[in-house]
Amino acid sequence: MIAVLSENHLAYRGKLKDMCEFLNINNVPKNTQKIKQAILALEKENYLKVLVDGRTWTLTLTEKAEKEQRIIKIRKHWIKGI
Repeated sequence: MIAVLSENHLAYRGKLKDMCEFLNINNVPKNTQKIKQAILALEKENYLKVLVDGRTWTLTLTEKAEKEQRIIKIRKHWIKGI
């Protein structure tokens, strides 16, 4: 998600169910809990700004994340994987 946000300079807005579909994983409590944990860990490290309105999550990259070189490495690996 961070790589996609970085590439497009956009915010992501959707439910955890939508994130599961985007990641092509089953929408089961185990997966949604892991997504929540990952998002909150990235927020704690100041890579994401997170707003939760009911069941809808809005994610935006922080300035720190946009400048982070590891994001570029993720994109390169992603392209090589395809």
